[in-house]
Amino acid sequence: MRNLMHKRVLSFLFVLLFAVSLNTFAQDKTDLTLKGKVLGFNGKPMAAAAVYADDRVSPFFSNETLVKVGADGSFEIKITKSGIWSINFTGVGHSFYGFVVPVYGLKGTAEIEVKLAAQKSWVTPNKLLFKSNAGTEFYTPETVEISPNGKFSFTVNKALDTLLVQVVPKAFFPATGFEYPGASYLPDSMGGFHTAFFKVKPGFKVELDPKTLPRPYEANYPVVKFIADNSGLSDIYTLSDITNINYRKANAASFDESLKAFKNPSNPGLKDIAAARLFEWHSTPEQPYIQDFNGTIAAISPKNPAWATNMYGLRDIFEFMEPAKRSAYIDEIFSAHGPDTKVMLMYNLQELSYLITPEQFNALYEKLTKDADVIASGIDYSGLKPAGPKAPDQLHEFTVKLIDGKDFSPSQLKGKYFLIDFWGTWCAPCIEEIPYIEKAYEKFKGNGFEIISLAFSSPEEDFKARRKINPMPWLHALLSDTDGETIANLYNVEYIPKMLLVSPKGEIIGNEETLRDGGLMKKLEDIYK
Repeated sequence: MRNLMHKRVLSFLFVLLFAVSLNTFAQDKTDLTLKGKVLGFNGKPMAAAAVYADDRVSPFFSNETLVKVGADGSFEIKITKSGIWSINFTGVGHSFYGFVVPVYGLKGTAEIEVKLAAQKSWVTPNKLLFKSNAGTEFYTPETVEISPNGKFSFTVNKALDTLLVQVVPKAFFPATGFEYPGASYLPDSMGGFHTAFFKVKPGFKVELDPKTLPRPYEANYPVVKFIADNSGLSDIYTLSDITNINYRKANAASFDESLKAFKNPSNPGLKDIAAARLFEWHSTPEQPYIQDFNGTIAAISPKNPAWATNMYGLRDIFEFMEPAKRSAYIDEIFSAHGPDTKVMLMYNLQELSYLITPEQFNALYEKLTKDADVIASGIDYSGLKPAGPKAPDQLHEFTVKLIDGKDFSPSQLKGKYFLIDFWGTWCAPCIEEIPYIEKAYEKFKGNGFEIISLAFSSPEEDFKARRKINPMPWLHALLSDTDGETIANLYNVEYIPKMLLVSPKGEIIGNEETLRDGGLMKKLEDIYK
């Protein structure tokens, strides 16, 4: 009992002393001025920038916490309230950066220069994704192929008081605004910017030159430099952020070493490993881009150990290969690595089923089930399933309403070659395929060739907007959820785009594996020659 009472007295005294100390600390009035400049990765002012200052640990991007930034990047913050302060910096085309520091009783002025990291906005040479409020769903990006003039052309087909646009390098990456002549820049809710245009009319076009996007090939991470400080904030900042500072410097050093090894390798194996590391950095936020994109990819061999350690980071390479080369390359990866990598490869291919044919997948699956090392390892791959055929061997009958209200069934086109095109207005790969289909239809419609396009989960408004860009002058049906499910089951539609070429006898003579990317034109040229 005496020990218990002693512990209680000590606990009470500790709490009392802590409260008194904290109260004394808090009563020491804070009068801190934080000023300086927020600049881009190249040390120059950005088209627009913002600073958010809030006495909360979590960043809160709102007008209430917004600090005005001048055209030269200058800002000034007055802090007279003690607490834990979150200071965040952002600019057009750049990643936001913030730090959290305790500010209790600081007096004086701290002048800093903040250089932000460029936001990764363009990692694939020939593609760029655009997000805007012109569609029904702002979060669904639209893929745009690079034009022959070297620019990305994004067209809006509706009138808008305010058009908000951002670019995205690939799916699931952060979006960012971009500098553009005559545009304005409005903060978004995620610590970035929208590129904004006002009083937009249908047909408005953004012609974005990718050379205007921030594209650092050297160090690309945020840096805070204290120019002057008589408040003691610099020491508090360094102590608070030292782990992140050292982490960023270590990553930069790793990139530099990888680039050095790639350019001047002591042996071929080292160049192979360095190329994989550079490709991973290329798609990593707050890291430089690689200049020799195609050369880097070409240097990554199927035997590269990175396939075992970071397949997710490398698998995008498959998309830059021709189908025939891709299949052989994947086979080599399978043969060159151990059980873990074999199984991991198969799961990735199952997810990215459009990259190889069902026959190729099933051949690898069979190898996997018979692989002695995989069997001995006991690895569970029960989530893998053999791929079903992507094209049925016969035509199935169905009835849907066309956009003009008439009923349609495949039997109506009996005696003709025709294409069943499964797509959706929200499907970026489907949109990419439309120009190829349009060219084939224009060339062979005079021969009696027909197309029926079946759109899944596609609002009429989006469909009409798409036809202003791509007329698609053939038969169309916007499928209801019920019709979509029925037809998907009939034709084993596991993903889109999917295409089936039907002969006059009603036989399936081609699918998307051979018809995509201009394959339809080649097939019809053989048929009608």
